[in-house]
Amino acid sequence: MKRKIIYLFIFIIIAVLALAGVMNIREKESSVQAALTDNLRGWIWSNMGIAAAPEGIGWISLNSINCDSDGNGITDTGNYVQCPNGLPIGSYGLNINLSNGSMTGYAWSENIGWINFEPAAFYPSAPFYSARVDFSSAPYRLSGWARACSVFAAGCSGVLASNLGGWDGWIKLAGNGANPAGPVNCNGANDYLNSNRCNYGVYIDTSVNPAILRGYAYGGDIVGGWIKFNPTFGGGSIASLCGNNKIDVSENEKCDGTALYADTCISLGFAGGGVLSCNIDCTFDTSGCSGNTCGNGICTIDECIVGSECDADCNWNDCCGIGGCSDVLGEDCDNCPGDCGVCSLCGNGACDAGEEVSCPGDCPAGSGDWNWWEDIPWF
Repeated sequence: MKRKIIYLFIFIIIAVLALAGVMNIREKESSVQAALTDNLRGWIWSNMGIAAAPEGIGWISLNSINCDSDGNGITDTGNYVQCPNGLPIGSYGLNINLSNGSMTGYAWSENIGWINFEPAAFYPSAPFYSARVDFSSAPYRLSGWARACSVFAAGCSGVLASNLGGWDGWIKLAGNGANPAGPVNCNGANDYLNSNRCNYGVYIDTSVNPAILRGYAYGGDIVGGWIKFNPTFGGGSIASLCGNNKIDVSENEKCDGTALYADTCISLGFAGGGVLSCNIDCTFDTSGCSGNTCGNGICTIDECIVGSECDADCNWNDCCGIGGCSDVLGEDCDNCPGDCGVCSLCGNGACDAGEEVSCPGDCPAGSGDWNWWEDIPWF
């Protein structure tokens, strides 16, 4: 197990080093940009060797902020401690348009280079469109095509390169009940969970926060076979689903676009009624509601916001996670660390983990597992 983990770390470091070098010497289309504004994150994985890359496709990075958390063009360990520090890195990423499901941008493979998720036609088979997400109902499923840019003589379109050995670079995000590698009797609908040649695909799992990508895409027997979107380490995720006009409870959305559940101004405690709407951060916009609600025994979101708290209707338990840390409502680091921050253990008289240096009052020399001589360079 330890050996496998070490190999994973080595692969990631190689990927970033390769990326830093390639992006400095190989100019791509201007659309290889964004990163911080792109909403997909993490890594996906394929280990099947191909003629163009015998060692396999390997790690595929969905966003340069994996190893550049602040987007300043220099690698850091802010998101993954396995990333190297201080190397130049270009900006790139994948994005899902939450209003229509279209996918744009590029991912980066350590061994085959750029992968375009909005390739132009002509597509090898149905469906005849580039990568997209269906937000009509959960689970939100991906379908369509992506394509490796290295099959082209230059850039990511135009004339194909020579000596590809039959490789066309296409990657299919969902099966359609037909074997992509040849005639096979395939029955049944896609289950989006299995990596078999008939029923496969990628979907967004909204049962966790942030939502993560699961399942497999298929690149054919030549390009590298199965691409796993939820490997054990560093799987793909989406920063937020707010904006897809669906209320995703796992993200604590109160509303999303025109989706309001059955809530109204009156159900939220505004006796005068009015028009309830949704903010861009998927919280209720009650500016169109009327009526003084404080004192009516119903705790509303507005009555939780610091500066306008209504302790007659609300307490800390009602408002934890909404509106900030409120002394008026009795919120503190013990009962609501999400709003007020995690309580410091320094001063409790016990030498807790991590306090050996930062809290000498709790951890006098010789206490805990820390030994002062271990910090002397010659030991």
